[in-house]
Amino acid sequence: MKIFQDKGRDRAKVDLEYGGKLHISGVAGRTIKPDGRIVEMKKDAIFDRDAVKGKGLRIKTVSFTLPDVQAGDIIEYQWKEVETGVLSNYLRLPLQRDIPAQAVRYFVKPFSSQYLNLAMSSRTFHAPQKAFQKAPLGYFLLEYANMPAWKEEPDSPPENETRAWTLVFYTEGEVRTPEKYWPDQGRKLYASFKQDTKVTGEMKKLAGELISGAPTDDAKIKALYTWVHKNVKNVNAAGSTAEDRAAFKENKGSADTFKKRIGTGYDINILFASLVSAAGFDARMAMTGDRGRLFFDPTLADTYFLGGEAVAVKLGGKWKFYDPATPFLGSGDLIWEQQGTPALVTDGKTPEWVNVNLSAAGASRENHVAHISLGADGSMSGAFEISYTGHLAEEERWALLRKSKAEREQYLTDQMKRQFNTPEVSDVAWEAVEDPEVPLKVTFKMKVPVYVQRTGKRIFFQPAVLQFGQGARFTASERKFPVYIHFPWSETDTVTIDIPEGFEFDHPDLPAPFVAGQTCNWKATAMINGGRQLVYKREFQFGTDGTVLVVPQNYGALKRIFDTAHQNDEYALALKQTVAK
Repeated sequence: MKIFQDKGRDRAKVDLEYGGKLHISGVAGRTIKPDGRIVEMKKDAIFDRDAVKGKGLRIKTVSFTLPDVQAGDIIEYQWKEVETGVLSNYLRLPLQRDIPAQAVRYFVKPFSSQYLNLAMSSRTFHAPQKAFQKAPLGYFLLEYANMPAWKEEPDSPPENETRAWTLVFYTEGEVRTPEKYWPDQGRKLYASFKQDTKVTGEMKKLAGELISGAPTDDAKIKALYTWVHKNVKNVNAAGSTAEDRAAFKENKGSADTFKKRIGTGYDINILFASLVSAAGFDARMAMTGDRGRLFFDPTLADTYFLGGEAVAVKLGGKWKFYDPATPFLGSGDLIWEQQGTPALVTDGKTPEWVNVNLSAAGASRENHVAHISLGADGSMSGAFEISYTGHLAEEERWALLRKSKAEREQYLTDQMKRQFNTPEVSDVAWEAVEDPEVPLKVTFKMKVPVYVQRTGKRIFFQPAVLQFGQGARFTASERKFPVYIHFPWSETDTVTIDIPEGFEFDHPDLPAPFVAGQTCNWKATAMINGGRQLVYKREFQFGTDGTVLVVPQNYGALKRIFDTAHQNDEYALALKQTVAK
């Protein structure tokens, strides 16, 4: 990489991410000076550290800084990646990086065996399709010239939908067509599913006890779901220990999982399906898309592109989807990545595609309740309650996972510090952190020394207290990629505001409500109690029509929607002084 300007020197710092069964070794680097001198990177300049922990996944990073980099230098570095215990199938080859490339070349030696009829195939996304060409020593070469830089934008679709890449994979036998491939896969998966979901007498007895007295079919399924969710540990998810993983031996069907009370995500879903079947309902394994990774297209005839798994239960003539193996999901919920995607519901004869609906905007709600007092000195103090439901609650629960009581208090305090100037936060209490069937809630007290603005005999304050200090969501004037908002959501606020002695309201008007078609709406109301108290209520919803993806041509309209909501939230009411101090 050639460094042309001083600001390019930041390229000297390199982070290589890895995780799971992937390991990095053989890191080496050097700086080549314009006069030909070479400065080698020393081994003690290489650091290995944890980078990200979330949803049970740990990502590590190898970091290093190339030595003595100046404008005019060339930097070179290399590393070796080894992934153990896996076949090199479905190999993802990125064609774009965050800098332009004169050439991108991949040399691949295909797997071969006299016992297996496997052929290497490839599919390129977001770049022209090219075939691998024969190269020496049994390798095949894929080459692209003059690849432009890829630059990430906020609120973009997953990287697989914006960055050029090639997938290398193996196929067996005849050429696949979606019309034949997907029904065949649905039948094969159903056969495996039926083999794994044999119901024992103990399972049937438990199912009967759990659904006894439940008034509706939904309530019966929820009772079964809750039992599995609470009593069977996922060996690969948060909450399991190293001892659990070391002692775990592969389950051979739902009877093993029922007996041992521990299993993989598949094991847990299979056990749930077995109990549902034992209770007299039709349950199937379903494969879903994963739109956090890739937007699924059924014309892509390979299960690689179906990244999710769920249990489909027939209720009222329709399929409803469940996933008790994933923490922090309530009965009948799926993670947002699996909603709004097609699902292949397996069957022994006629598998079918069913669309998994997006949750409604009201299902993922952030609710604010506050009672605050404004001081004549410009301060604000009061008691606050924030609650979360749906996907918002799931995200917050993952953020709180493994945090101590003190760390959870600090997490909330840090959030408030990003909005308010030197807030004093106390009495923080989180509720229902691990129970997805009820809203996640945090209560706290807070004092902000400077909240209102004073001009002469008037005080100006923002009644949308918990929107204070939040910047506009979209600041760029234009977009290259679509805006991707993961799921519909809503916000509600009820704020009771006591005003200081010696002041009264001065024309407490609020911005007019606005509605953006069926996509978004914002409204606020205010009521004065006895001249000394204001009750402010605010509602905001986005995605009421299921809009989560906005193409660049419509970015301007989307930006105006969020800018208007932001301006309305920042609207200040006035108090005027009635008694001289």
